[in-house]
This record gives sequence, structure tokens and C-alpha cells, in this order.
Amino acid sequence: LIFALTTRLLRNNNNNIFHPSRRSSLSIFVFFHIHLLMHIP
Repeated sequence: LIFALTTRLLRNNNNNIFHPSRRSSLSIFVFFHIHLLMHIP
């Protein structure tokens, strides 16, 4: 499930990976994963 969501996010942000907003996208990405991990249990 998480892998599918990561690939989906990477596909959506594929054009923004090499842009200067890389840190913001990565922070949102990490926050999203922490959010999922906190809601799984």
C-alpha cells in the first residue's frame, strides 16, 4: 500500500523532483509517511 502511494506521488511529482522545490516535496513526502505510520496502529 505504501509503495503504491509512493509510486503514485512520484508519478505526480515527477516533473518537480529536479526543481528547487525538492526540499518542500520531500518534507511533504516524509510528513505523509509519518501520518500513515501513525494511523496504521
